Amino acid sequence: MRISSKTLFDSNVASLSQQQARMIQTQQQISSGRRVMTASDDPVAAARALEINQSDAVNTQQASNRVSVRNTLSITESSLTSVTELLQDVRTAIVQAGNGTLNDNDRRTIANGLSGRLQELIGLANSTDGVGNYLFAGFQSRAQPFVNVSGVTTYNGDDGQRNVQVSATRQIASSNSGADVFMRVKNGNGSFVTQASSGNNGSGVIGQGSVTDPTALTGHNYTVTFADVTALAAGTNTGNGVISTPAVTSQSAVTGKDYSVTLNMPAGTYDVNELTVGYNTQTISTLDFTAPGTFVVDAAGDNDTVTLTGAYADEAALVAKIQADLDVDAAGAFAVTSTGSVADGDFEVSIARTAAGAGSTAVTISATDAGAIAGGVANSAGVAGGAAVLTGQPYVSGETISFAGLQFNIQDGSTAFADGDSFTVTSPGYTVTDTTASTTRLPVPPATGRMPWASGQTISFDGMQFDIQGTPANGDSFTVVPSTNESVFKTISDMIAVLNTPVSSSSAASLTNSLSHGLNQMDNALDNVLSTRSTLGLRLNEIDALQSAGEDLSLQYKQTLSDLLDVDYNQALSDLMQQQTNLQAAQKTFSVVAGLSLFDFI
Repeated sequence: MRISSKTLFDSNVASLSQQQARMIQTQQQISSGRRVMTASDDPVAAARALEINQSDAVNTQQASNRVSVRNTLSITESSLTSVTELLQDVRTAIVQAGNGTLNDNDRRTIANGLSGRLQELIGLANSTDGVGNYLFAGFQSRAQPFVNVSGVTTYNGDDGQRNVQVSATRQIASSNSGADVFMRVKNGNGSFVTQASSGNNGSGVIGQGSVTDPTALTGHNYTVTFADVTALAAGTNTGNGVISTPAVTSQSAVTGKDYSVTLNMPAGTYDVNELTVGYNTQTISTLDFTAPGTFVVDAAGDNDTVTLTGAYADEAALVAKIQADLDVDAAGAFAVTSTGSVADGDFEVSIARTAAGAGSTAVTISATDAGAIAGGVANSAGVAGGAAVLTGQPYVSGETISFAGLQFNIQDGSTAFADGDSFTVTSPGYTVTDTTASTTRLPVPPATGRMPWASGQTISFDGMQFDIQGTPANGDSFTVVPSTNESVFKTISDMIAVLNTPVSSSSAASLTNSLSHGLNQMDNALDNVLSTRSTLGLRLNEIDALQSAGEDLSLQYKQTLSDLLDVDYNQALSDLMQQQTNLQAAQKTFSVVAGLSLFDFI
């Protein structure tokens, strides 16, 4: 085989060039610290490094997101801390306003202070994150969420929450809906709210109440109405003597029941009988021909019901409705008649048992025009069968009569009493009406009368209980309705209006009830804000945990990249020394080989 000199030279030069190139590459690796300079150096490691670089970039962006969310949540927490302090100040002012030594001017001064705090609260609710985004606007971060117009604060944001990706599998809300924080504050105890009617004249103050049985809650509206003791003469009396208004001598002895006082003449005695369960002897303070109303007619244990559901043009229409209702339960058992014939005059509807020995019930109605609200009284007229309370007691005109914690007297008139003349005495107490279903809840039907009551006594029905302190006046009422949302702005505005209203001796209880409601609402608002702050704290804690995990992940990514791409200096230096030695040896060998010639042997 012949090897030309040119081939020999070319081969050696190529070998030297390759060795020099490898040595230069090793030198570059040592100087840069990178083992993989180009993808061709290690295709597998380069592809893996690209994936890790992308993951690391995502993690870096998420770290930036976490910092942004933390900053926003920290500003939100700061704003809500100020809100909490403001609401606590407002609560203190409400407590101060309940001081009985304050006069109207003092309360107006407190109201002026609350007006300033209300504006400050609106400002806090419109806080931004420093770059123009409203913290409590939901998705509408560029629109001012709370606007006060004519004393009414409205919310113009929405219920959205801006979620930010803070890790590969987790998004965290960086904003809050202002409706949840400031507008949706449940009033009352969260299940129902108690409230005194604005027209009350007594000193009754109703408590917040509590739920005793959630399964028994109906979601209905109720009215608790207080009635004072009354005494009325039967319309059929012969004598025109009068009965005094009974006084309560022992509240604990009051039964809430109704009684008949019947005179026995000429024996000169009287009997007191308890009107039994089912008899309609309750005072009807308003009998509304245009609204539903129910009363019970019973003279023999039937407990028949009359329900007024519409407008009645005159007494004839009313009589026809009553007769129709009674005939449903006991056809022909009752005879219903009217004593009047003029629609806008006074008339009496008598409901009498047709059976021998049965009693009757009369409804006396005073109407100013057809279809109007009529005031009257439903009396027992000669009803028999009640439990005897007093029998054969000597009757003396003007002498005190006492029973069931009540005390009164009967005075003779110009016309002497006849045998059987009677009076109806009603005990004081309260009734509970389900105004949604138009039914009586207490006393439990078919019982009539009222529930006996004492200040602070618990009132319980339909899974709810509450108490009323003080002494409600006759006709005073309190409402119990399901809880609804009430904004903290409305609560403060209502308190301002209450404190700007002059207070008289008859409206002192109304002030107390209003302040009690406001105080309870401020507690609810504080709880709502604190609940929001607790969720912020949980989110901030989660951000810190994710930030720590993200930093660890970033270190892992960098370590993996180092393992894939960075040079091993020990190995590289060793390779460099070996490559330098090989190159020097090759160069010397080539110089020797290149110097050989056949001419040296000729």
